[in-house]
Amino acid sequence: APANKHELRPWYHSSVLMTNLFRPDDHIFSSLTNDVELDNTFRAIASVSHDQKRGGIAAVNRGIQTVTKTFAIEEEISNSEEIYVYTYNESNMRLGSDGYIIPNQIITGSLNKRITVDIPANTLLVLSTTRL
Repeated sequence: APANKHELRPWYHSSVLMTNLFRPDDHIFSSLTNDVELDNTFRAIASVSHDQKRGGIAAVNRGIQTVTKTFAIEEEISNSEEIYVYTYNESNMRLGSDGYIIPNQIITGSLNKRITVDIPANTLLVLSTTRL
């Protein structure tokens, strides 16, 4: 049944995003930004599918200010000419008519090239080469 027909828990949409982004057999990559000694308000993790046909990045800004970050996945992702951008926080989440989360924007580019994004305070940002 469509999500809009159910009363959903507050964390439902973020769980769906993460589950669809990080799949079994994906290669998972961490980042130096995950060092709590450097910054305890920001975390990022990336994935590339085993067949290298899809990939993504999940970044969490738990701080009180917007941060600007630059990402690039070194492992090759083929056919990744569009990036689906999902911004998840209390005030900036887009839902389709069926009640499921939809991208805030779709941009032309590649996660193999440097991409710079602004991440608002208290926000989960998901960049994916496929619609989640």
